[in-house]
Amino acid sequence: MEKAQTLKGFRDFGPSQMRVRNFVSQIFRTTFEIFGFEPLETPSLEYAKTLLAKYSTDTDKETYIFKDLGERDIGLIYDLTVPTARYLAENSGKIRYPFRRSQMQRCYRAEKPQKGRYREFMQCDIDIFGEKGPLADAEVLSCAWEIVKKLGLDGGFSFKIGSREVLYNLLSDLDVTDCEKQMQVARSLDKLDKIGQDAVLEDLSKNGLQIGLIKQIFANLTNSSPTENLKAIMDYAILLGIPKEKLVFSPTLSRGADYYTGMVVEGVVAEPKIGSVLGGGRYDNLIKSFGGQDTPATGLSFGFERICDVILELGLFANALPNTTTRALVILASPFISPQSSPSPLFPYALKALSYLRKSDIPSEIYLNQKADIAKQLKYASEKQIPYAVIIGPDEVANNTVTIKDLGKRSQKTISLKEVFPLIKFN
Repeated sequence: MEKAQTLKGFRDFGPSQMRVRNFVSQIFRTTFEIFGFEPLETPSLEYAKTLLAKYSTDTDKETYIFKDLGERDIGLIYDLTVPTARYLAENSGKIRYPFRRSQMQRCYRAEKPQKGRYREFMQCDIDIFGEKGPLADAEVLSCAWEIVKKLGLDGGFSFKIGSREVLYNLLSDLDVTDCEKQMQVARSLDKLDKIGQDAVLEDLSKNGLQIGLIKQIFANLTNSSPTENLKAIMDYAILLGIPKEKLVFSPTLSRGADYYTGMVVEGVVAEPKIGSVLGGGRYDNLIKSFGGQDTPATGLSFGFERICDVILELGLFANALPNTTTRALVILASPFISPQSSPSPLFPYALKALSYLRKSDIPSEIYLNQKADIAKQLKYASEKQIPYAVIIGPDEVANNTVTIKDLGKRSQKTISLKEVFPLIKFN
């Protein structure tokens, strides 16, 4: 029999991993709401023509494209920006601008799996549509910084900020005015951190640029300064609470997608060496390319998988996150020895206690094997690291009480059901 296994680049997540992922997801969602971003969801499948020729030739090769049963060319979404642009174009005239949008969905890329890069991954986006001014760009940076702080990543974190405007103006000054040539330079520069300057120089040379010109591009970029717009974005970001030293002008930063028109940004952590954990920028022409209104846009995508990998590797929140969501296990003190058709007399009261705990929003479960003795039930609670046992015996039933055992402190007390809530909920 063939061994069952996941596809390469696709992963399962067990309960301990899901607790971290749910914790991170909740921080994203609550922070998005605090900053006024409205949730949006789009399909995982789009027409191939929607997805292709929107990013770059390299990313087109990494997009899952296939024919459906109706012989239509369709594809799995590569990111969330293009599907959202399609949504805005399709709903032109129905949306009030400026529109703050948040979105958290799985995306798919047929790239080589490696640390921090997977073929199926969760992407978390925020964007502001309908506003050209620098304050919109600063707002998405501010929201990202708030999330970074809440995740405990702020110590070694920094924003690398560049500008397509700086790059394109520089290229025009060097008589590189052809749009496709400018795009080729941007795509090659996006690989700088991955393959180094010499390899980028070789890549540009293969695309028809002279070595002397390429060296001049690098020299001019290195000595370039932020545009007035980029300075305004950074000034607003500082006023919104981002420390000045966390905003680093990076003139060679380009980002790979062709649709960027202004600010481009990546967020990086010093340790571990995992690459950027967020990226994005301004893309003012993308929605119009789908036949929609001329709608300026700016936004960021968070690398959810990388962020979770960093948190796990650094051991952040290791003591803050419980090993189980269950707070209490209801236990029958007397072993069940009566026939299956005659439940233990303790059982109805145990279910009443369980129901009360759940109505009080205390995550609880009951040991399902009624024949197990108390030692086996306590062992289960200990192995699962459930903090409290709610023990039901004949005396508890007679006196309308329960015995609460703190499995960490190895202490116990007998109290009324109404006293259970503050004891378990707030300890």
